Amino acid sequence: MTNENVYETYMNSPRFDADMDAFRVWLRDRGYSEATIHDQTRFARHAEKVLGGDLDPRDCTQQHNDLLELRIKGLSKKTRDGYRRAWLNYVDAITDGTPRMNGLPYWRTKDFQDDIARFRAFMVETGSPDNYIRDCCKYVKHCFKTLAINGEDLRPADVNEDVIERLEDMMWDGIKANTRVRYLRTLGMYVQFMTGTNPYRELTVPDTSNNFTAYLYQTVVGEPWEDELTLYIGAMEHRGYRMRTMISKVRSVIACGRRLCASEWSGELNDITPEDITYLRTLFDDVKESTVQVYFRNFGLFIEFITGYNPVPDAVIMWNPDKDLVERRFIFKEQWRSLVQHAEPDEYLILILGATMGLRRFEIADLRLDDIKDGQVRIRGKGHGPDGKVVYKDLNAAVEGAIKSYLPHRSRILALYGDHSDGHLLVRKNVYPGEFMTPDCVGDMVHRLGQRAGVDCSTHCLRRLYATTLYDRGTDIDTLRRMMRHEQVNTTLRCYLDADPRKIAEAESGLLDDLELS
Repeated sequence: MTNENVYETYMNSPRFDADMDAFRVWLRDRGYSEATIHDQTRFARHAEKVLGGDLDPRDCTQQHNDLLELRIKGLSKKTRDGYRRAWLNYVDAITDGTPRMNGLPYWRTKDFQDDIARFRAFMVETGSPDNYIRDCCKYVKHCFKTLAINGEDLRPADVNEDVIERLEDMMWDGIKANTRVRYLRTLGMYVQFMTGTNPYRELTVPDTSNNFTAYLYQTVVGEPWEDELTLYIGAMEHRGYRMRTMISKVRSVIACGRRLCASEWSGELNDITPEDITYLRTLFDDVKESTVQVYFRNFGLFIEFITGYNPVPDAVIMWNPDKDLVERRFIFKEQWRSLVQHAEPDEYLILILGATMGLRRFEIADLRLDDIKDGQVRIRGKGHGPDGKVVYKDLNAAVEGAIKSYLPHRSRILALYGDHSDGHLLVRKNVYPGEFMTPDCVGDMVHRLGQRAGVDCSTHCLRRLYATTLYDRGTDIDTLRRMMRHEQVNTTLRCYLDADPRKIAEAESGLLDDLELS
């Protein structure tokens, strides 16, 4: 039979034209635009031609779908998806072969309209702005519409982690990565509102809040010396190390192990010599020296725990002895005012905690709601033990006001995304919203605030502002040391007071005045 005769069996028959007309009606009933209807019918016609032109969609089987995939494999992914989607829709329209074709898809039903209205009312109650609510409803509708177009007419209870992953693949070509995140995160919020479970969070958020040690065990899987690291974590846990200390030590070992094992070196942990450590130093030429020192100190302790010998001291690595060359950034009153003017409620609370109480970024991140009571705040600072060095400080009026202003903002975030804060005061609002903030999150917020305000600053700049302001007011050195919670006064002098850049400027200005050159 010639190719033309094959076409006459279906593609050139009146039945084909009638089926195409029925397909257009089917698409129109489901809310497709005329441009999409044109593309769908065109792709369906091409798919029929690729399959030989003699296949009636009523006789279509999975083998025919596989054959279509095979014959179009040379086309771009976007074009292949167009063929596949149009052909499956065409078969469904003609055969009414799937349950989703026995009525309107979910996104076009009255049930969806009622559900989205309740979701909108919920967001209004939580104080979300109108434009945010409008965007969220639009994102939810788009997600369910995309699923329906791709053959998955689902209800909220049917959306799980697998659906989220498939939906991301469906949106991969036409939507940018950061926009896809907003779509999927909003869908997770909607599903959580309807069912109580957020599949997007289950898919993307590491489960660290309930058992951080178990999460730490997972991070060493597949790394060099996995068994030894597992044993090391267990020993640190038994000895009551702080989780932050354990993370630092494990990350150091992983960083050294990856670089060493990826290089020309080969051997076992027991074989590492001082010469190997010296060689390893050359592999970290792109990392700050202070960071490499921390890596090597922790790596040496790990080797000593496993083998009984620490090769790092015997390597006699020449480090830069002048640690005062570290550039320390300071901010003063003018920059402070600019930061305050541009700050959101959570950013303002961080500013106040750093500048009026001298808290470090990890101390700010560690604050919990039950740490604040009876006019005092419990601070878990540097030191050994699970909670570090615990001190209590009186709350000042500025901190109390900042917390009072922030709590409604916090409640709104948790109402929208679920409470995964584990009792922490500060919660995330963008990436992994509803989770508690990490020290890196706090630092990133201050950095971004500084960019908006035109101020080059970090979280520790706030602590330096705390120290210099107290000193300018005449606070004596030992009192300042105790307020900064330093063991040695040399730390207060070297890192905060002696490093104050105003001293050099004042000295140079005074020199010109004395020489009558100003």
